[in-house]
Amino acid sequence: MGIPTDEEYLQELREEVVKFLNEIDEAIERAGEENIERHQFGLVRNVLIDLEDQLDRQEFIHKLGPGTRTFRAPYDEEDAYGNTNRRRKMIYINQTIFRAWGEATSSYIAGNYYAATITISAALEAVLKHEIEKEEVDHNPWKITLDEAVSKARHGDIVPHNGEVSEAADRIVNIRNNIIHFNFERGLVESPISPPTTQEQEENDVFLSMDAFSDQYQCLVASIAIVDCYTVAEYIHEQGSGSSARS
Repeated sequence: MGIPTDEEYLQELREEVVKFLNEIDEAIERAGEENIERHQFGLVRNVLIDLEDQLDRQEFIHKLGPGTRTFRAPYDEEDAYGNTNRRRKMIYINQTIFRAWGEATSSYIAGNYYAATITISAALEAVLKHEIEKEEVDHNPWKITLDEAVSKARHGDIVPHNGEVSEAADRIVNIRNNIIHFNFERGLVESPISPPTTQEQEENDVFLSMDAFSDQYQCLVASIAIVDCYTVAEYIHEQGSGSSARS
């Protein structure tokens, strides 16, 4: 039969929703005479409650911009199919980074905040290492840490030495290191979102009092990490590929 069209898919979904609504109507009629097994409807109810939050997170991701397009281009336009082992490796790395970035944003939308933070910081680390090797800043960047990758990226003018992008790179290093070592209480307190103001100081005080394992806290950490990773990735994209584009 093949894959249904969008219209067919939505029609089938509509039929399922109508069927479920009919079951609810029947249950309402019986509710005065017998106990209703709430678990029969509970799963759908929970999904509907969570749906609005997921749509908000999806909108948050979509507003960040293209982002992952940075990693789709081949290493060299003249070698689009990778006619050397090095170029084939770089193309494969591009594709792998793209998938990791997608997994990170999907995890965030689904509410898996810890996974989203770890995965997107790992993807950014690979982005930096890819750029370091492409620009020949380091002969073997794949044996360095995220912190070292940021440092070498600055040395190679891939990431600026100061300003918004530089602060975003430092912040993601701090967040990634603290969350992976379960130093949750230090994740944001040591890295203000931006230069301190009265309101932001109050927000940091809230972070200190939060349960480190709460969804609210982990969502904040993941949101900041994702924004920072997009900020750095978009900067790299805007600079173009090759040293000549940055000079």
